[in-house]
Amino acid sequence: MVKEIPVREISKINFADCGQYITNDDLNPAAEEDIFVFWDGLGLLDDSHEYEVGFLEAENRENYFSIMERHLETKELFFALDDAVILTAPPSGSKAIPDLEKVRALKIESGSGVIFDRGAWHWIPFPMQKKAQFVVIFKKNTPEEDLEKINLQKEKGIEFKISY
Repeated sequence: MVKEIPVREISKINFADCGQYITNDDLNPAAEEDIFVFWDGLGLLDDSHEYEVGFLEAENRENYFSIMERHLETKELFFALDDAVILTAPPSGSKAIPDLEKVRALKIESGSGVIFDRGAWHWIPFPMQKKAQFVVIFKKNTPEEDLEKINLQKEKGIEFKISY
């Protein structure tokens, strides 16, 4: 079965049950001079873990997916650098299987990002152009030690289609 999910613009309110939406759109700069503008307090990684910074380049592909992943021990930051992308995620929770009725597709613009809560199911973002680049931050060794994937087509007979 294919379940179609429409793309919605992301906001702090409609992403709050997955984590934090990071944007400076509604904030005044903390410092501003002739050569720079600086905003702080956009998001918080409130852990005592050692974090690593990664770089992700995602290719444009068909708007179908059935695989999702999560990390139980760390929050994860995705920050879009160059183009708008579509994130897919249901609300956070510690369920062994994502809530299939609440999976969403949310569009974020370049220069903004999200911090997924621990245990938040998600998948690799879908670029709206040929490809998109991201900064990724999570606990050191997360891919090797804290990566849980699920194939929803095999487990539940469902695949999602993003419509936009």
